[in-house]
Amino acid sequence: MSRETQLSRPPLRPFQIVVILMCTLLNALDGYDIFIMGFALPHLPDDFASDAMKGYLLSAALVGMGIGSIAFAPLADRYGRRLVLLQALALNAAGLTASALAPNYWTLIGSRLITGIAVGTIATVVVVLAPEVVPASWRSFAVGVVMLGYPLGSTIAGLASTGLLSAVGGSWQGMFWIGLVLCVIALGFTAMFMPESTAFLLSRGDPESKERASQILARLGMDKDSVLSEPTPAAPAEAPASKVRLLGRELRTTTLCLWALYGALSAAFYFVSSWTPKLVTDATSDKADGALAGLMVSLGTLAGAALYAAIGHRVIPARYAVTGSLIGALAMVGFALTLKGSAALILALLLGLTIYGAMAATVTSTLVYPVLARTRGMGSMIGVARVGAIVAPILAGYALSFASIRSLYLATVVLLVIAVIAATYLRRLSHAPTEARPSEPASPQPS
Repeated sequence: MSRETQLSRPPLRPFQIVVILMCTLLNALDGYDIFIMGFALPHLPDDFASDAMKGYLLSAALVGMGIGSIAFAPLADRYGRRLVLLQALALNAAGLTASALAPNYWTLIGSRLITGIAVGTIATVVVVLAPEVVPASWRSFAVGVVMLGYPLGSTIAGLASTGLLSAVGGSWQGMFWIGLVLCVIALGFTAMFMPESTAFLLSRGDPESKERASQILARLGMDKDSVLSEPTPAAPAEAPASKVRLLGRELRTTTLCLWALYGALSAAFYFVSSWTPKLVTDATSDKADGALAGLMVSLGTLAGAALYAAIGHRVIPARYAVTGSLIGALAMVGFALTLKGSAALILALLLGLTIYGAMAATVTSTLVYPVLARTRGMGSMIGVARVGAIVAPILAGYALSFASIRSLYLATVVLLVIAVIAATYLRRLSHAPTEARPSEPASPQPS
């Protein structure tokens, strides 16, 4: 982005802010759903499931999220963002209801899978929709604010668990009823206020879609040129989705870089966020130290999304991801060598800030895809990353039997080095001349 563009950044209209906030709240369902089962698990009846079976309960939603991101979210490129969101919210409500009423283990694990599919679809679509309702100079802001939804949802889950479970004598079903209430509220607001993506409507090209787009653009205070301002040279924005291949000659390198970058960052992030409280507790023999370290990671996550929302428009997304991954790797080494004390807490905060900020920048990088294949590109990236999110904590659990706590954190540095390499290559793609690189599209410029 040029300095002139930065200085002439147009103000957002109230309706655009409302849409961004709605997408943020919808993304909070992802954070809530990931944490809800962990809080409910200790309160299940003793004969409900064995310890091994409980592990599958924790993984079922994550598996469903991967399925939703890869298989169902791409339907938004064919039928529209709004329609897919409404259907996914309805499916989420059904899954939460089934979870709350589950009479046995198999019903609960099936309902968790369904809920995961719904939430995985929602989380993918909203990070595509939000930047499509604002000018290019506000797209990193939109992504950063929407990414705040995940830690917000996990915080809501934590508050709900501490307040509700103690109030109702440990009745685990209450966690799912709260989720259902939040989902129904979100469904109602989405049905009433969420617009369709104007980029999607304009890319379809038929008269009815163009008319709908014109009406929505008037409410957003935007014009057609500002919506379709970033086509890629190899795969133009108006290319039919069926003709865009993520692993085809034009987009293969970019897609593989995004998969490697987001997958490595996600694996590192989920390891740090899920294991840090226990590992620090084991290292210090103090539960308070472990809880405080986990809290600092969570606060860092919030700060990382907020910081990217504030300054991301000044930096190319790939460059931001390089910087965040590199600082995160250094912070990981420092944290591994300390594990306790004020320095460790500051480094825990820095881990959340840098890794999650780099993840937000990577999400913005998917704007490289044509509009009618953008959700497919985003979904494939998130789906691949879910594999890392599932595998990394599991491998860490096995590794604890023969590896030290410090060595686990030092091993995670490898993931961040992979992220640095992938982000560096992605950044080079954005600077390579198109005529010298006809088969590769440029990465999006700073938004």
